[in-house]
Amino acid sequence: MLEAMAHFAVEPFAAFFATGQTPTSADRPRLAQAYILHTADARLIALHLSSLEKFWEGLVAALEAPELARDARFNSRERRIAEYESLRLELDARFARQPLAHLGVIVPVEAPHAAKQSVRPAFQFDGVRARSVRAAPLLDEHGQAIRAALARGDSWPAAPAAASLTSAG
Repeated sequence: MLEAMAHFAVEPFAAFFATGQTPTSADRPRLAQAYILHTADARLIALHLSSLEKFWEGLVAALEAPELARDARFNSRERRIAEYESLRLELDARFARQPLAHLGVIVPVEAPHAAKQSVRPAFQFDGVRARSVRAAPLLDEHGQAIRAALARGDSWPAAPAAASLTSAG
C-alpha cells in the first residue's frame, strides 16, 4: 500500500529530488499546474495542464493567445511553476471573457437519477464531442434485461446499447 501511495505523490517527490526542498500541501496545484478559473457568467472551471508541453501548447492555441507562449515568464514548465500566480491571473482574465456555456463542457444527463447536468467526456469521435451523457445505471436497473439476454444466449450488451454511444457524439 505504501508503494502505491508513494506513486500517487510522484510530483512532490520529483520536486524534492529536483530542488532539495520539502514540498508543502500548497505546492500540489502549482506543481501540477492546476487552476480554478472564473468565467463570464460567474461560474468556475478547473484546468489541469499536467507536465507535458503539449497541454500548454494546446491551451495557448485554444485561447488564441500566442502572446502567452512568447511571455518569458511562461516559456517553460519550470517558469510556469515559478510564476504560478501570474499565470493564474492571466488565464483567469482570459476565461472571464467567455461564459462557461461557450465551452460546451456542461451537458444534459439522459434519464437522470439525480443531477440533470454533468461534465461531458473530453474525448471526441471524428471531431465531434458528446452533446449529452447517460447516467450510470442504478444497482440492478438493467438486471432483468441482462439475465433474460443471457438466458437466450444473446451477447451483452445488445447492439442497440453500443449504437447509442455513437449517437451521443
